[in-house]
Amino acid sequence: MLRGYKTNELLPIGINLGGSILRTDARLSLQQAEDGNVIVAIHGIKREPNLHFEFFGHKFTDEDKKNLLETGNMGRVVNLVNSKTGELMPSIISIDRLTNDVIALRTEFIKIPDEIKGVKLNEEQKQTLMEGKPLYLEGMISSKGTEFSATVQFNADKRYVEFLFDRGNNNQQAQTNQQNTQQSNQQSQPQEAPRTFRVKNWMMSSTTSLKPDKPYTLN
Repeated sequence: MLRGYKTNELLPIGINLGGSILRTDARLSLQQAEDGNVIVAIHGIKREPNLHFEFFGHKFTDEDKKNLLETGNMGRVVNLVNSKTGELMPSIISIDRLTNDVIALRTEFIKIPDEIKGVKLNEEQKQTLMEGKPLYLEGMISSKGTEFSATVQFNADKRYVEFLFDRGNNNQQAQTNQQNTQQSNQQSQPQEAPRTFRVKNWMMSSTTSLKPDKPYTLN
């Protein structure tokens, strides 16, 4: 959380509503309030992603909805609109698979690795991933030394290149694969928590009110 990420899993929480206690599961993250203080944000579970209304000026096409529901990623770059300034922001869009939030990440914050599981990426392959598109890779080597092939794609919520395994598989197996991928991607990044909280505008969700130079996490 100190690195600006949401918790990797849902956590049980209780919210005191005065006369009653609401208990639910949610992901948690840190956000900066208007007064500059850091607060804990609660990302509750939605029944389904809200794809019926415009998302920062983008109207989801039937193909967009199909891709998001099937893979969790929209598969292309679109220009989202900052409602405060009118600025166009090239972004990719994904679904938080734990909460069903719609998540956007500006393309300037996409970082593509030079190598994935032993396969070195050429410039064309990197560009494909930069554009949010899926990429089929052959000859990758698993942590157990087994060769395998799979489709990979950059996920706006996780902020790394993920493997697109069958979504009908066991959820625990999928979470294990995602955690292994995240650990692999973070090995090349500093592990020390930042001394100051993030203040860079890089992520958006359907419940975010865009404000320049503020963090955007997903509610």
